[in-house]
Amino acid sequence: GEQLRSMLARLSVKPADVSRIVTKATEHHYQVACGMYFEARHAGSALTETEMGGITHPNQYFDLSMKFYNELHATENAGVTSKAE
Repeated sequence: GEQLRSMLARLSVKPADVSRIVTKATEHHYQVACGMYFEARHAGSALTETEMGGITHPNQYFDLSMKFYNELHATENAGVTSKAE
């Protein structure tokens, strides 16, 4: 648990999120802990996957991350377009 806690702190995860993630990991709920990490690193995201058992594969994490950032950039670009009009 302490190695995970240390690594998450080095990755600038908020202390409250670190505690939640480490708790789930030490309870052997690794997929849920991964989903919580995703939510901590992707501010404003809320994964239904976390509630339904977590992220189960690295490709799933990648796909969800790409979707998150594509939607974020689309929203940012829409705001720039509407300001220019």
